[in-house]
Amino acid sequence: MYNAKAEEAFTEVEPPQFKTTASCREEDQIPLVKYSSRSNPRYGSDRRYCTSSGRKACFILLAIVVTIVIALVVGLAVGLTKKHEHEHEHSIKSYTGKLNDFGPDYDSWDPEFGPKPGVGACGRSPGLFDVKISPSMFAAPSSGSNLSASCGRTMRVLGVHSNTFTVYDKCPECGSTDLSVSDDAWEGLVHVEEATATVTWYWLTPTPST
Repeated sequence: MYNAKAEEAFTEVEPPQFKTTASCREEDQIPLVKYSSRSNPRYGSDRRYCTSSGRKACFILLAIVVTIVIALVVGLAVGLTKKHEHEHEHSIKSYTGKLNDFGPDYDSWDPEFGPKPGVGACGRSPGLFDVKISPSMFAAPSSGSNLSASCGRTMRVLGVHSNTFTVYDKCPECGSTDLSVSDDAWEGLVHVEEATATVTWYWLTPTPST
């Protein structure tokens, strides 16, 4: 039996004129299929789909977003690491004292404490990042040994710049928390012409047992 209402429900209609969107060019936009507005109510009058050119633009946009997110994550991680190091420096005991320059030519302050004459309390000549410490900081040699437990102990020295130094000798002329370093190390730490400067430092290795 002829049913006029049923025929009306499935009558093909021409797709409407679509508006241009920012994500696709006009020539890239195509309708899916012809449809009945009654049988396919979920499709609005401005329903459009992009072709391969539009998808390429979407992928480029996604790549940019991912790159920005990665950069933010890396920046945050670096910031947190520096913050942790800064907090660590302030959570341990630090000392403030004068920084002395022992000059370009090595002449041990304290040869009688070393196993060999003229090589200092730790028995060796200094390197670029070696340091002498005061007698009060320098641990006495252990029983049966000519070397102090302070030999080879490391510290972090903070001036204009900072660096890690290794104890290699005792400095009788130094005050309790004073340090003595080489010419090159001095210039790298404080950048001044004076004979002394003030620095802050802290131990990186545990206190030796005496």
